[in-house]
Amino acid sequence: FLAHLKLIADASIKTVNYIFPRVECLALILYQLASLRTTVATNTCSMYNELAVALGSNVDPICELLLTNLLRMAGFTKKLTAQASQASVGCLLGYTSSPPRSVLPLLWNTLQDKTPQARNYAVEHLLKFLQLHGARYKSIIEANNFDLLEKCVKKAVGDANISVRQSARPLFW
Repeated sequence: FLAHLKLIADASIKTVNYIFPRVECLALILYQLASLRTTVATNTCSMYNELAVALGSNVDPICELLLTNLLRMAGFTKKLTAQASQASVGCLLGYTSSPPRSVLPLLWNTLQDKTPQARNYAVEHLLKFLQLHGARYKSIIEANNFDLLEKCVKKAVGDANISVRQSARPLFW
């Protein structure tokens, strides 16, 4: 199944509705993402990377759903799965035009996680999002999401874990 989707992505078919025609298909892929098998989960993450690169902003209709499930994996105990999922989040943030109204609340929720690893990833993703999309979405962020962004930065800078605080310093400046 994953090989078939990778072939479709390689063929550069430019519509998500063709790749995910039914909700059951997307649910199956999200189920594979949460697999306990490291190989299955990391291959699913690499498929998300390839889809984001091949389809670009055409992944936007399902981007929030993918980001929700990938960010949830940030605190997993399996380092390979956590790293692959967070690389996929970075790829999705880089190749899609994720609006701040959907990305910032997801990152805020990840900053509330109890594991420092997940909070550190959230700070890195927030920094990457602002570097990539900050100029384009400046007016939207200032009008609608400035309070949430300010809470994210305050939470990250005042975190109990020193590695989270260190990665939040460039975000503050």
